[in-house]
Amino acid sequence: MAIVLRMAPVLVLMLLAGCTLTESGAVPEVRWGEAYSDVPQPGGFSRHDTPPFSREDSSSGKRLVGTYSYRAEGVVKPKPLAEFYRTELAKEGWTFVNETLDEEKSAWKARFTKGEDKLDLVLWVELRKSPAFSVLTVKMNDPYGN
Repeated sequence: MAIVLRMAPVLVLMLLAGCTLTESGAVPEVRWGEAYSDVPQPGGFSRHDTPPFSREDSSSGKRLVGTYSYRAEGVVKPKPLAEFYRTELAKEGWTFVNETLDEEKSAWKARFTKGEDKLDLVLWVELRKSPAFSVLTVKMNDPYGN
């Protein structure tokens, strides 16, 4: 009975959030929605579930907020990725605002704008796992962004 009482709030929160448990009791894998069509996926990267895919648009189609990421095996050098995005996003109507690039740490953060939208791209390397891999996070209108 004590276990049921302790688990009840968790189950209620999961139901309210739209989550369900699988037969094994594990939370199901993240289901990908539609990525932003004007933010291209770079070659060598595949969809990644950390952070979980999240996108919210208004009924009129205005982009409110969104976050998702891509993964590439190994350490991706940030300079070619930065050049790719500056070129490709300009073709899609995005304006480059600023960036921080650290070749030594293979880290990159950039901001682009398009109308009212603010796009943040963040590249970092996960070295705690073996083999190491790179993660590129796409954040649209991040309410916590600077």
